[in-house]
Amino acid sequence: MGKQILQEMCINQSDWDSPIPENLQPRWRQWREEVKNLDTIVVKRCLRPVDFDEIVTTEIHHFSDASTIGYGQCSYLRLIDRNQRVHCSLIMAKARVTPIKPVTIPRLELMAALVSVRISSALLEDLDITNVIEWFWTDSRVVLGYIGNESRHFHIFVANRIQQIRDHTEPYQWNYIRSADNPADMASRGATPRELMNRKMWFDGPNFLWDSNVPFATCQKEDHDQPGLKSDDPEVKSTTFYVVTESTKQTSIVERLKYFSDWTRARRAVALCLKYKDKLRERVSAKQRGTTGDQLAVTDLQRAEVEVLKQIQSEAFCQELQDLNKSTGKITNSNDRTPRRLKHTSSLYRLDPFLDKNGLLRVGGRLNKGSFSEDQKHPVILPRKGHITELIISHFHRKIHHQGRNMTTNEIRQGGFWIIGCSSAVYTHVSRCVICRKHRGGTQEQKMSDLPPDRIQPEPPFTYSGVDFFWAILYQGGP
Repeated sequence: MGKQILQEMCINQSDWDSPIPENLQPRWRQWREEVKNLDTIVVKRCLRPVDFDEIVTTEIHHFSDASTIGYGQCSYLRLIDRNQRVHCSLIMAKARVTPIKPVTIPRLELMAALVSVRISSALLEDLDITNVIEWFWTDSRVVLGYIGNESRHFHIFVANRIQQIRDHTEPYQWNYIRSADNPADMASRGATPRELMNRKMWFDGPNFLWDSNVPFATCQKEDHDQPGLKSDDPEVKSTTFYVVTESTKQTSIVERLKYFSDWTRARRAVALCLKYKDKLRERVSAKQRGTTGDQLAVTDLQRAEVEVLKQIQSEAFCQELQDLNKSTGKITNSNDRTPRRLKHTSSLYRLDPFLDKNGLLRVGGRLNKGSFSEDQKHPVILPRKGHITELIISHFHRKIHHQGRNMTTNEIRQGGFWIIGCSSAVYTHVSRCVICRKHRGGTQEQKMSDLPPDRIQPEPPFTYSGVDFFWAILYQGGP
């Protein structure tokens, strides 16, 4: 009851030095007067009677209960000697007020049950008793359903406390008791010293513990029935089922290559996949078995690059590829190109594009008779945005050792790639490059402090003057 008064003062935000509010003063005076009666309560120190014979059974019974104002528990030691005489005594009790934050009664009952489990662990460590049989009692069938549950999932608050209870006890140890027979009811509601003196059950335990014919020690787990849970219990977590259907849509190579941050590693990964694909085909054809090696060659990397670029162009320039396939189809030589029919609104119209023998879109132009390589005369067209485009720009930017936008753009063109809006794409990449920002970043300048007072305050002439004490230096030597 004293804890309840203190809690109400905390709710009212009373300080330690402030007087007790007027509405609590009658309760405070009554509690203070009742405390004086504590010296009339006598508790026997010895838990075993003097005339008791050899003990054959030792049990500890833990009772828990909760109310709207508090929750608590009490533990009793039950001894049976070889003459079937029974003795019960209170060994420990714990009482707490309910939290300031509102908590439901089932949760408070569960918290009280957890207190009983913790008291049980403390008693087993402190008491020098062996072969102890423990039983736990509560007047909440909901808590018994929580503890005996094996299939339902609870919310975090309830699940954590049930887990702690199940870690130290078994469901068959928990039993139901009527509220009228539960001595822990006094711990949850509070009692004055005078009421404790008049309540024999608090110190001696309920009457059924004194009955030697009750075979607590012979109770078995399979004979113990736990109450079930209601389907509408608010603490039971609702389960959501997801139906997974198989989709025929396959992930493209471009989507999978988003996991790579380097163009060389991406090409090697695709090359290994293609090589493994060839090996699977060789197993079907016995004539070609063992024709491919395990090491990657330059042709494997080139083949992988072609496959990746075809996937990019098929997604970025789908309409242009359809128009070119309808008008010309795939060709084997860039000199044999026929007129293309692209829409004037296409972003590739000015590039005079065509399809090479591998099905790649390349830039046209008038450099067919040049002596340089085919990739330099007709570079592969790439979209402005995309993960692969970023990898290619980064690859050539590192290749020239971060020399800037123009040098990176030239190296990309020399490498056989034509990126739509290449200059702006390269500029964006260079501006985000950490190494370039460090090398080309401006020097840091320290902000100057305020001028001293003697430089900004008006003073008459010669207020501050200096004297030169340095005289002429005479030396002896040649001219």
